[in-house]
Formats: sequence, C-alpha cells, structure tokens
Amino acid sequence: MPLTRIVVWVGLVFILTGTTARAGLTDGWIPDRAVPQVQSPYNLPHSDRYTFDAKTDTYHLWVYGTDKPMGKKDTTEPRTELAFEHYTSGRHQFEADFMVVTNTSRVTIMQVFGVAGRATSLQLRVYDGSLKRYEDETLLNNVYNKWLHLNVIHDATTHEIEIFVNGQSALTTKDNGGNEWHFKCGVYAQSHPSPKMEIFCRNIRIYHQ
Repeated sequence: MPLTRIVVWVGLVFILTGTTARAGLTDGWIPDRAVPQVQSPYNLPHSDRYTFDAKTDTYHLWVYGTDKPMGKKDTTEPRTELAFEHYTSGRHQFEADFMVVTNTSRVTIMQVFGVAGRATSLQLRVYDGSLKRYEDETLLNNVYNKWLHLNVIHDATTHEIEIFVNGQSALTTKDNGGNEWHFKCGVYAQSHPSPKMEIFCRNIRIYHQ
C-alpha cells in the first residue's frame, strides 16, 4: 500500500498518497534539462503567481480570472505556466505529479504546445473536478486535492500522443500537425473559468529517445 501522510500548506489540508515515478514508462529514456520559463500576468512579478519549494521539488501556481495576459499585446486568457524547451523530431515525454485545488475549473493544466494552424496539439483541462482532453474525452473524475501522476509521450514522427494517468493508459490520440512543439504545465484559463485557478506540481521531468 502507498504511504499516506497529511500535509498542511497555505492553510489547506491535503491527504497525499505516495505517487512516485512509474519507472516502466521512463525506462530507456534520456533525461533532458528541464529548466522552465515562467509565463504569468505581465503586470505582476512572477513571484506574485507562483512559488517553488526546492526541498520538495514542488511548484505552486495560481492565477485569477481577472488577471492580465502574459504580454501587453496578448489577447489570450490569464495564465501562470511553466514552458519547457522546444523540439522538432524524435520521441519526447513529460512526467509530473499534479494536485488540483478544489473549485479550480475550466482551466488547462498541461499542454503540448505547437501545431499547424492553431496553438496546441494537446490540452489537458479540468472541468468541475474531471480531467479531460480539451472539452472532450474524460480521463479521470474527482481529481481535486489528490496527487495524480501524469505521463505524456509525444512522437513527433508519427504525430501520436499517449497519455497515462497514475501509470495507466488513459488515451492515445494524434497531435494537430506542425514541426515544432514544447511541453507546458500550470494554470491557463479557458472560457468562463473559476475565479481562482490553482495547482501544485512536483517532480517535473522531461525525457527524449
């Protein structure tokens, strides 16, 4: 059985179960240098919308529906996201643990960014406590205040994307074309989002083959 512990963080009580990396999904993969670029409302310092605890390798990211976009000339919705290095070929994998705070809804928490003719090849969103691919397939219900282990594998040659939740295959789909991509995670508001969107994300790893 996984080790269970209770953690109090920023006035919230979370029950955490030990979700560690699923070695089988990353065996034979080469780790990349996963140093993110922070994207957050342009009129605020990054530290007003995210923190990083090096001891636990945990990011805390949040944004409000009334926040500004990430650039003065942007027309996109508010976000606080981590963006990783671009790639153009080969197989690439994103891995992390996520915890979505209760009442966070209508928000993207992970993306494969890059495509021909539109912005993204994959968005994993949360709607009323359910994890979805865009607004379509439901991958998991009742995700609030639980650590979820997520692996996303993107083959830039075959344009196939495999999604695993808690080590189990959740969906295989296709990207939307293009010739350059990168992984992102955090909180990116969608249409009519909750007033505050908030997640914790830890043990972020990027790999390639």
